[in-house]
Amino acid sequence: MTKILGVTGMRCRSCEILLRDVIGSIRGVKRVQVDRLRGMVSVDVSDDGVLEDVKTEIEKRGYEVS
Repeated sequence: MTKILGVTGMRCRSCEILLRDVIGSIRGVKRVQVDRLRGMVSVDVSDDGVLEDVKTEIEKRGYEVS
């Protein structure tokens, strides 16, 4: 299932790369796209539990998920 998350606090290309790499390494994530200009992360996950892991990892790095 594909979910789109609003993410605030991304300021540069490095933020996009960091989140893409971190989220992409989570077991159950099939695809991830990060767009700082739109303030969004699009992620294809195997189930809702994985989505919660994605949100946790984003927030651990100081970004807000809406």
